[in-house]
Amino acid sequence: MILYLIRHGEYRQKDDASHEEEMAVGLTPFGRAQSRAVSRFLEKREIDAVYSSSLARARETAEIIGSPYDVSVRVDERLNEFVATLRSKDRAAIKEVKRRVKADHNFSASDGESINHAVMRFRTALDDIATLGQRSVAIVSHEMVMQFTIAKLFSLQEVPNLRTASIMTVGYKDGKFRLIDLNRTVWSPQVFLGKIKRRFLGN
Repeated sequence: MILYLIRHGEYRQKDDASHEEEMAVGLTPFGRAQSRAVSRFLEKREIDAVYSSSLARARETAEIIGSPYDVSVRVDERLNEFVATLRSKDRAAIKEVKRRVKADHNFSASDGESINHAVMRFRTALDDIATLGQRSVAIVSHEMVMQFTIAKLFSLQEVPNLRTASIMTVGYKDGKFRLIDLNRTVWSPQVFLGKIKRRFLGN
């Protein structure tokens, strides 16, 4: 079995957004173009199912990726992003919480989760999906939770920052996962040119 772990496409992050507001933010036009490029790349891979976190930017990415297939996107909250803190809008406070959780993977704020908890829920979702006996699946999720999970799953000292709409390819056979490819991007030069045109020419 092949699992394509995909970070959602570009979205416009707001510094003062609450957790609920952040969950509802969808893709930018560039993010949709990135997702279409991923969809074209995966068309030849005979995808059996598409899974997504419940956040809007991931669901929108998954819907675009899954559009060529006769399958509905399966939303699984275990694929959601790592949440350091829910309530705080104080950027300095959030930064300090993130520093502490990265230093101690068992630490969690009163309204957040630990890295180990996030990895455990994401890994449980992966295990459940992997044992369904499908040939290949697309899983759309988020940077931090995938970084931590991949690092622990494959005993990696460090996982690079995952670019938006990047693809990790993981094999699964006889109860074991195997890392095949990491942080692949498949956007064409036209996608980047389109972004530059929209940003500087306004159309």
